Amino acid sequence: MKKGYLKGFSLVELLVAMGLFSLLFGFIWVNLLGSRGRASQSSSIDVFVADLRSTQLKAMQGDSEGRVDPEIYGVYVGANSYTLFHGSTYNPTDPSNHTVSLGDGETFVSVAFPNNSVIFDKGSGELIDFDPALTTLTLSNSISKTQKTIQMNKYGVITAIN
Repeated sequence: MKKGYLKGFSLVELLVAMGLFSLLFGFIWVNLLGSRGRASQSSSIDVFVADLRSTQLKAMQGDSEGRVDPEIYGVYVGANSYTLFHGSTYNPTDPSNHTVSLGDGETFVSVAFPNNSVIFDKGSGELIDFDPALTTLTLSNSISKTQKTIQMNKYGVITAIN
């Protein structure tokens, strides 16, 4: 062994290697969190769209759910949840309402529907009080820092998810 050489690594080499590993770990961590947020947002949108379609189908079929007359059905959109209801207006005290909470970090940041409600007419399933300027909902995810906008037409059909 030559004089002046030590076995192992120098302090500088160890610090550089630890810095590189920390940087690599940081990039991986950020990407994994972003993927989780995007997956959560995609799942929330899928469930919300399925609930919208189910509610519209109930209105179209004249499903009375045991009541005397077939009802109009709708979805009330809050900030962190949405509520499936029956009737021409949302009544927060109605015990037959069904509320669905959004995932962690998810909120509706923009609801461009009259009274924050999407209401389907019985028989046709068309949107009641349709206004062409008020046809979008925007779901934001604070974890992935992404937003998705759902747009509907007067027939209650989702025309775009951007």
